[in-house]
Amino acid sequence: TGQSDGEELIRAVEQTLERFGRVDVLVNSPGVSLLGAVENIPSEDWQWVLDVNLMGFVRACRAFLPHMIERRCGHILNVASVAGLYAYSYDAIPYITSKFGCAGFTEGLAVYGRPRGIGVSLLCPGLVQTNLHENARFVGVPDPGAFLHFPEHLRRPIGPDEVGRVACEGTESALPAAHAPRGRGGAAPSARGQRRRDRRAGAHEPRPVRGALPELTAAARSRATTSLASGCPA
Repeated sequence: TGQSDGEELIRAVEQTLERFGRVDVLVNSPGVSLLGAVENIPSEDWQWVLDVNLMGFVRACRAFLPHMIERRCGHILNVASVAGLYAYSYDAIPYITSKFGCAGFTEGLAVYGRPRGIGVSLLCPGLVQTNLHENARFVGVPDPGAFLHFPEHLRRPIGPDEVGRVACEGTESALPAAHAPRGRGGAAPSARGQRRRDRRAGAHEPRPVRGALPELTAAARSRATTSLASGCPA
């Protein structure tokens, strides 16, 4: 649905809770691409890209947050793009705008969620082999091929499996002991032991997830991922 239908999201929450009883992790990754000369792009096209690339995250979080807040437990991973860290080109300004919006929304949500037991992370990969191009719109330019400008350092794509691995590892490292891999003999680590490990690993401080990102400024790297551990009960 592209996370654009609020009623379908509500049904998804109900069906998930009916089947599994709870939601521990929510992964959001809506995305469409809009390229063109910014002075020629109509408002309705701007609305389209922002409705999916920004409001898609907002709708999904609004749908699942009440359940997580009630349990004081859960982790949200928003998958945005390196376009949310810096403007890599001039040909996709609406796309870049939407991804910056996602980054700001996620950082604010992390601050909001932390005292409520909710962890929030932002993952910003570079070029990934997906079907994003199938729904891309080119607006306001007579020759899209001549207008396109994709930086050399972003032309080496990675596969979705690699992004998935980084996402899983980053989210797992932020989850509390009750939802982390079991220790020796199948027993979960003690809460005190987990807190010690968290302090050593800096699990309660914002930190970047190491992934396939191009060289960024220090300020952009510091914003690459906000990851705050949650405190789910067993």
